[in-house]
Amino acid sequence: MSQPSLRPATARLYRLLAAAHRGPHATVSIAAAVVDVDDGTAGEYLDELVAADLLEREQDRYTYPEPARASARRHSAELDTDQDRRNAQIAIATALLKEAAPREYSILPARPRPGLDYAAHKPGTRTPFTSDQALAWFDWHRPNVIAAQAAMKNLGRHDLAWRLAVALWGHGLYRHGDLDSWIRVNQIGVDAAHLCGDLLAEGRLRCMLVHAMLADRRASAAHPHAQRALTIADELDDPALRASAYSALSKIALASGLPHRAEQMIKAAISNDVLATDAAVHTRRLGDVLVELERLDQAIVLYRAAAAQLLALGHGVEAGRCNTYLGRALVLNGQCGRAKDVLLQALSAAENSGSPRYVADAALALGELHLRNGDRRTAAQLFQQAQQDYTVAGDRRGVAQAHELLTQVPC
Repeated sequence: MSQPSLRPATARLYRLLAAAHRGPHATVSIAAAVVDVDDGTAGEYLDELVAADLLEREQDRYTYPEPARASARRHSAELDTDQDRRNAQIAIATALLKEAAPREYSILPARPRPGLDYAAHKPGTRTPFTSDQALAWFDWHRPNVIAAQAAMKNLGRHDLAWRLAVALWGHGLYRHGDLDSWIRVNQIGVDAAHLCGDLLAEGRLRCMLVHAMLADRRASAAHPHAQRALTIADELDDPALRASAYSALSKIALASGLPHRAEQMIKAAISNDVLATDAAVHTRRLGDVLVELERLDQAIVLYRAAAAQLLALGHGVEAGRCNTYLGRALVLNGQCGRAKDVLLQALSAAENSGSPRYVADAALALGELHLRNGDRRTAAQLFQQAQQDYTVAGDRRGVAQAHELLTQVPC
């Protein structure tokens, strides 16, 4: 009953947006892409649909009441062509990629990325977004990006499918979310890059897939991807990718209980590092390996060096993360007084990072220190905080670890 009163252009948006967009909500920019108009015009169409009760609006997000969505899709099947719907899906994916790429870069500005989406964003480039703003955008729009990637896979637009996977890197690392979903996004990206014949993108995406799999305790499944990334790096003679592949192999070895092999791999990563930031991060990871090998004095030296280097490079969040690991090593080395100050700094930095997983790691380490010092109440509070933040981050291993420590706190 409402549709006949709509202007033809508004009615077209109503139909195609429902037929082409599979994400949970739409925005002005998505609507503008669907019917190829500017944002101002798209906003007018959306306002008309809201006034007709065919869309619901919450802040800057628009959703269909379910009967309206079903009706719109039926009308699209009657009045629009398959090509119309295909073009609309591609336009949505392109619009989301345009918005996502600079925001993803703002989260991890030092990480090398493949693809033209980042051609203007070299390490050190400023963007109009803070990390917090970028993470907040992905908190809302990650389901839209994932839906667009699935659509591009189905349409055979593999070039867009792998680029959308890259655009989700930063949010995935900071906020794991649903691990199955994160793994699937990167697997689609790997397959798409392979089908496009883009070896660099395939290698980078395989390294990111390793991160996702290790978060889900799937070290054996991750190993072939890291090994393939190393092979690609050798084929391309790309030292940066080679360093990432060795780093991935080191993490797999550590997760598999092979710290001596992990040490070999992370040292190989450091020897191939091109960027100072990568070298600092890998130095911190070498410290992780040395902790497993009970070479605590050496690990403490490396953690301090890595934290200082990252801070000098302007990466306060990663420097704070080093302090979490440094604090743990100091506790294990019996230096509890020094550890407390370091871990308090780490927790403060983590709370400003936008990553609930970083907060949880710091809270967990500080809780273990309090438990060792006999402060059971504070320890329990910190373990509970860690459990909650690991839950938000989607880190199942962390949730289990925090729960286990909670059970060890005497009543």
